[in-house]
Order: sequence, then C-alpha cells, then structure tokens
Amino acid sequence: LYITGCILFLCVAAVAALLILYSDTHIAYAVELGDPVPSAQVFSISGNSSVEYLTDLSTIDVTKTGSNWIHISVDGNDRLVNLVVKDTVAPVAQPVELTISINDTITPDKLITGLADRDKVNIQWQREPEFGKAGDYSVVLTLRDMSGNTSTVTSTLHIRAVVDTLEFEAGGNPPTLEDFLVDKSLNATMLTDISSLPLAIPGQYDVSIEVNGVTYTSVLSVVDTTNPVITAKLVHIKPGAQAKPEDFIASAEDATTL
Repeated sequence: LYITGCILFLCVAAVAALLILYSDTHIAYAVELGDPVPSAQVFSISGNSSVEYLTDLSTIDVTKTGSNWIHISVDGNDRLVNLVVKDTVAPVAQPVELTISINDTITPDKLITGLADRDKVNIQWQREPEFGKAGDYSVVLTLRDMSGNTSTVTSTLHIRAVVDTLEFEAGGNPPTLEDFLVDKSLNATMLTDISSLPLAIPGQYDVSIEVNGVTYTSVLSVVDTTNPVITAKLVHIKPGAQAKPEDFIASAEDATTL
C-alpha cells in the first residue's frame, strides 16, 4: 500500500507540474490538411505569451494527415507540443449529364467534373445504372476521401440506342439509318419507310428502328431554316390599276411550298 500510495502521489505531482508548465499553452493544435503552418502564437491559450517555433518548420509536412510533435519556446521556456494535421473537408464536384450507347459502359468518374479535395478521392456508384438497357438514370455518386469525409453528387445518364430527335433540313437528302443511331456499329434495321414521310413539310415525324430485336422510336424534326430565293421583275401598270405582290416575282425557289 505504501508503494502504491507513493506511485499515486508521484503521478498526481507530475500532472500538477505539467498543468503548471502548460498553464498558458495548448498541448495540441489542429490545422486543416494543406493549410500553411500557423503562427506559433496559436499555442498560447491567452494570447499573451511570447511563442516561437524551435523545430525547423521545413520538417513539418502539412500535405499529410497525422501528428507532428515539435518544440516551441513559450516566454523562453522549451515546450513539447503536437501540431496535428487533419482533413475535415468533404470532396466537392459538379454533376455531368451524359448520353452513351447501349453498347457502352462507363466508370463513375465520367459523371462528375471539377473534383476538388486535398487528398485522394474514391468515387463509387450508390446504385450502378443498368448498362445495356435504354433509359434515363438519375445516378447518385459517393465521393470519399482518404480521411473518410464523404459527399454525394447526383448526375444524369441517358442510355440510348437511337437519338431522341434528329433535325432535318427540308429539301435535303433523306437521312440514313446511321444518322439515327447513337453508335453506328449497332445491329439495326429501319422499320419506317423514310421516303413515305413528307420531308418537304416542316413537322415532327416518328421513325421506328429495331436494334438487337428491340423497337425504338426516334423523332425526325423537319425544319426550314433557308430563306427562299426570289428573282424580281419590273412591272408596268396603268394609272389607277393595282398590282398583286406575286406580279413582281419572276421566279421563287424554296424547299417548301410558298
């Protein structure tokens, strides 16, 4: 019991001594990963003590998380303290909207941009889209850095066999099967007779295409963005007579009806 009491007394005395020695000193101070080494003054609890680094600051790597036991001078007294480098900031990124073929697969990093973090980041699907099946997928991605900080990004993935809409200029050469395919190598068959569609009349026309035994519908959007080509002519009329607008036109050409 005597020995136990002595040990207990010495422990209490040691703790008391430390409390006195470090009465105005933070034993540990945390900085964020990648931030510069702070002024030594941050180790002063009151801010009134004169604090300087004794340890060579070039030996402190703030690009890696962990503890750095260093020596500082507090009012001329050497103190051993811990400068802790921590990473508490979650990764950030912006979503990407992407269209791929039913033949394609992608990794989750293709659906984000502007990834920012001060450490390595692992990117994972919360639920992987059903590659090979056409559809629109709202994809949630988990971003996790090496310190366990996480965030999520929701992106949009369109998986297609054929384009949703194909714009076609009225009067042009009829579109081909390949024009409707997202991936030209797909095994596809045109089910709609393009020549039966009124390609000189602006409008929206459904086009059916079979890909790998599945029928898909694409919209052929016929537009007319080209101005008519008109040749004018001189018209002589008698006083008091009236001329129609078309009387002044020698010829007019356009892909659609004028």
